Amino acid sequence: MQLEQAHSEMNDPSNEMQWYLARDGKRYGPVSEDDLRRMYAVGKIKPTDHLWRQGLTDWREASDVSELFASGSDGDDQARPRLVRRARPEQEAARAGSSDNILRAEPLVDRPELNAGRRQDRALNPEFPGVGAAGDVSDPRFLVVPQYQPKRSVVRTLIYVVAAILILAIGGLIALPMFLPADLVRDQIVALVKAETGRDLIVRGKTKISAVPNLWLELRDVTLANPSGVAGDPLIRLAALNVDLKIWPLLSGRVEFAQFILKDPLIALRIDRDGRKNWVFKTNKSDAPGLGRSDKTAGVEHAPGIGRTSPNDIVHPVGFLGSAQAAAPDSAGIGSYFLPRDIHLGDVRVINGTLTFNDERNGVEHKVNAINLSVSLEKLSEPMKAEGEFTWRAEEVLLKADINSPLALMGDQSSPVNLNISARHGSADFIGNISLADGLNLSGNGKANVTSLRSLAAWFGIHVPPGAGFGPMSYRSALSVDSQNVALKKVVFTIDGMKAEGDIHVDISKDRPYIKADLTLDRLDLNPYLGGESSVDLNKNSLRETEQRSLTQLIEKINTSEGKAEKIGSDSPESAASSSPNRMVTASLGGGDDDFSKAVDADVTLSVSGIFYEAIKVGKSRLVAKLSGGNLTADLKEAELYGGTATGQIVLNSGKPLQKFSSVFELKNVSALPFLKDAATFDWVSGKGAFVFDLVGAGATKKEILASLQGKGKFTFTDGALEGINIPRMVRAFQKGQLSNWSREEKLKTDFSIFSANFTVEKGLAKTKDITFKGPLLRIDGRGTVNLPKEKIDLRLQPKLVVNFDGQAGQQDSAGFNFPLRIKGSWHKPKISPDIEGIANNPEAIGEAVAQAKKTLDDLKKGKFKPKNFEDLIKGILNKDDREAGGGPRVQ
Repeated sequence: MQLEQAHSEMNDPSNEMQWYLARDGKRYGPVSEDDLRRMYAVGKIKPTDHLWRQGLTDWREASDVSELFASGSDGDDQARPRLVRRARPEQEAARAGSSDNILRAEPLVDRPELNAGRRQDRALNPEFPGVGAAGDVSDPRFLVVPQYQPKRSVVRTLIYVVAAILILAIGGLIALPMFLPADLVRDQIVALVKAETGRDLIVRGKTKISAVPNLWLELRDVTLANPSGVAGDPLIRLAALNVDLKIWPLLSGRVEFAQFILKDPLIALRIDRDGRKNWVFKTNKSDAPGLGRSDKTAGVEHAPGIGRTSPNDIVHPVGFLGSAQAAAPDSAGIGSYFLPRDIHLGDVRVINGTLTFNDERNGVEHKVNAINLSVSLEKLSEPMKAEGEFTWRAEEVLLKADINSPLALMGDQSSPVNLNISARHGSADFIGNISLADGLNLSGNGKANVTSLRSLAAWFGIHVPPGAGFGPMSYRSALSVDSQNVALKKVVFTIDGMKAEGDIHVDISKDRPYIKADLTLDRLDLNPYLGGESSVDLNKNSLRETEQRSLTQLIEKINTSEGKAEKIGSDSPESAASSSPNRMVTASLGGGDDDFSKAVDADVTLSVSGIFYEAIKVGKSRLVAKLSGGNLTADLKEAELYGGTATGQIVLNSGKPLQKFSSVFELKNVSALPFLKDAATFDWVSGKGAFVFDLVGAGATKKEILASLQGKGKFTFTDGALEGINIPRMVRAFQKGQLSNWSREEKLKTDFSIFSANFTVEKGLAKTKDITFKGPLLRIDGRGTVNLPKEKIDLRLQPKLVVNFDGQAGQQDSAGFNFPLRIKGSWHKPKISPDIEGIANNPEAIGEAVAQAKKTLDDLKKGKFKPKNFEDLIKGILNKDDREAGGGPRVQ
């Protein structure tokens, strides 16, 4: 109503009044109506300015009365509405002047004379401050000028409210350390850890708190105790823990770490004699109140949003604890270890850490020190990169890890991961998925490259026999790992140039890992692994030297000195030992705790295209090996061997102080000459060979094992020949007293239909009583011993020349002459001489031989039988043709 009344009054030309303007606490005026219109038209009147004229009960904002003078123009006075009905005489002159007179500010405080007559005790109108009692309109010069108070938008108001809250919060945070004792914070942390883990957290050092520039907490000399009853170093010991939280993100609901640093941490993992692990947390969640539990469980009533959270808001990194108990969800559905989803990690580091492992059940100890690790992670929901290094067994190891989703990993889910570990000996990579829900779980593809498997094994403390083998190694496969198993599918494994493919499974839940493998090898070359005292050096010089010391020396040049035979070589142990070619290889399983044979159990099936052992070449073979408790059983199921076959078994039992072994082998239809030449550089016998032996032994060294050998064996050669010698010719030369030129010649040979012997072995001494050799014109019977540990032989042979025109199976030899020979000394350089002792003990043998020869001649003269080659027979008996290889007639 007031506004309408003012509108009608101001449109009356007879009532023109003056206006006053208030802006920013100052009063301006008086201003005529026309001047006010012109000022409004040119934009000098702000909507927030206040206007007043006589007749109005309060100051009005210009926006409220703008419609009263917004229309019309300066040249149309009739159409223009009048703002006031009359003008005061003292202000008429102001109308005629410029409108700039409003620029003269008249602050109320500057006009004390105008306030002299004002009644100071006048009651004020409570509705319109600064105006007199209702209905009493005072002179505008006595009015209190209102301050500028613009209308504020809702958003601007909220901004100011939030700013005020932040200012108060920051002030509170800054003042917090002054009012909140550090000891109280420490005690709250200790109580929370006790409730959540059941362990004692001990803080022996100072606790510091600061809120400038960030919320900073430092705990010094911190210890997390072992479970009750477990002795030794505490599980965790820290020199200092520094946590630095950014304040502004925290006030907006985000957790951003400026720093999270563990200084000199010592983590001591221990398994006691009862098998208890100190890193497994067992908490009684029904009795211990804490975060993340239900109201009934905790026994307290939680405020809204505290202690109750949804799975979308929190996650618990129980996978890092390695504990199934910690990983189990509680009654609230979420583990008690949780982190906000929107968390940012800044400078996260582990500085100079140490990790130890001690298994009191078997005394196994490991230590990793100089652990330095840095983590780069913007958010838990974003990829994480970690790099670091540590020292193990005095060598540095580098570690890199890219984890695609740490948030999923801490929420008992899997995350794609790329892991790399490298050291001086090689590197290993894994690309796949990782989960920590129940220990470490991997699924993906792995590969590794090792420069020297021997040096890697030595670094791991695993003993491998000396030699040239165990060199470069590479591996790749599909890999699956969980808390109990390691599975390698489609393995491609190379070592020392050999390649194996197949599947490998390792059960790591047992005290000793159990390996089961089925592999196919392109070849198995054992030569690089035959080092040490019990193996032969396979370079050309050593092979040439070995051939010179081989059994070829059994019949070497015999020099005569005054009609006496000189012995070959030396019988002294020193000479024998120095010239021994030590070609026997003893498989040592060892007795140390670090031996690989005792570290694992295994069942391995190998299908091999070829096996190479020294010069021996084995064709397609199938080998099944079982390793259990340091005991190895290897079954040769089938093997192609020099045109024949071979089967057998060898058992190695390791133990202190002795190792035991047993072996049973059978070789059939083997081509004797190439086999013996490759196996023992012995090229004297050709034909088809068969071997059977069954031996047991024990010992820690080669000589101990040889000295303990017990068992038996047999060899049989058929339809062959003694290569390089003509025994009948040697016998005839002996009859003539010729002791020279007993050397081998490549074109000479002595045929036989069978050559065999049975032997027994007792305490390393092999004995035989039935050496049998049957040829067309020669028979050899013999007996003797072979001392295996001393490498000496003592054989007594009875070669006998015979004439048999009815074949080797005839009833009687028509003529014959036998004489005893003795082979004695080192089996590498034996002495061959007539067996004088045998002749002295059996003088009838010569008489019988002479009588037999005389009888044969008499039968020939009487015509009782007519040989097909009588001349050759006479020449053979009378030694007329020493150049003949067979020495007489042969029956086909």
